Amino acid sequence: AGQFEDTAILSVPCGAESLCLDLELGRYPVRANYLETGHRRLLGVGAGSLALLAWLPERERDAVLDTVAAQLHRTQAYPLIDRALLQAKAAESRARGYAVLLDVVVERMGGIAVPVLGADGSPVAAISIAALTDRITTREAELAQALQREAAQCQALWPGMERATA
Repeated sequence: AGQFEDTAILSVPCGAESLCLDLELGRYPVRANYLETGHRRLLGVGAGSLALLAWLPERERDAVLDTVAAQLHRTQAYPLIDRALLQAKAAESRARGYAVLLDVVVERMGGIAVPVLGADGSPVAAISIAALTDRITTREAELAQALQREAAQCQALWPGMERATA
């Protein structure tokens, strides 16, 4: 994560939420992240949690969307996010190979993320970068490629980690 100028975040799925396991603040002077280690967020609320949602198997994704949509409606904490937006953003993410969520959770801020997939193809983690919107849009391809390389390294190591803990 030290290669990124902006905040890098590692999240894992936890039911209908994502859990921030780690984050590393980047060198850029404006901190565009409001998530802390240990914080939970509904799946789809943020780029990392969107990547986790988007790569869930379809039936599981639909069930999680029901839960998330009900919670979003109940709390109204994120007025720009609803089930339709999450469905559309998940489909876009899968089509492009990474998730981008800009100006939805916080104005002028956003994130870009990729899932780390387990052996069965389900997301076991997500790596994301939080930054000012213009810092993402002007470097989207570069950031996506860097995140995809990191995720590929994690996935390559995953089978070895499973053997080591078995």
